Amino acid sequence: MNATRRPGPTACWPPARSRRAAAQSLRQKGLAPAEVAGALEAVYAPEDGGDDPELEAAAALVDSRYRKKLAIGRRDLVVAALQRRGFAYPVIKEAIRRVEEE
Repeated sequence: MNATRRPGPTACWPPARSRRAAAQSLRQKGLAPAEVAGALEAVYAPEDGGDDPELEAAAALVDSRYRKKLAIGRRDLVVAALQRRGFAYPVIKEAIRRVEEE
């Protein structure tokens, strides 16, 4: 079995990740703290006039995976799942608010 996962034509690659989860992954791969900080700053720097990329990732995750749970009133499960993925509570709260407004 091939251990390398290759994305399909419609797959989201890389997967939506929190800043905290991305930092942990880079540290596990042996990057120095300065390299980790530089990489995170490059990826998670807010775009000109745009929103926080971490917030966008959380909102996309809520929209794609957890919308049904929100619809049945299980907001607590959505918050817990996103916290396990490394998102901070203010980011989760705003992501859920955005999805519920749609």
